[in-house]
Amino acid sequence: MPLAILRLKASDLPATFTLTDDMAMTPTMKMSSFPEVVIEARISKSGQAVPASGDLQGFSDPVKIGNNTIAVVINKQVP
Repeated sequence: MPLAILRLKASDLPATFTLTDDMAMTPTMKMSSFPEVVIEARISKSGQAVPASGDLQGFSDPVKIGNNTIAVVINKQVP
């Protein structure tokens, strides 16, 4: 389950952002509660949050909270 979601348009990419506890999907799942996270970026054909066939996506390696030098390459297609 995602901890947070940031919705942007494909035309806004590349983008710079900061993940904060205020972005948590639920109050009990704050970013600061986790020592590492994986960042996923996805371009959705439908605009929905749930991945669907044909969407484009990329993932970071696990990164420590507070790391500010993360780049995610969108280089895979959801089957």
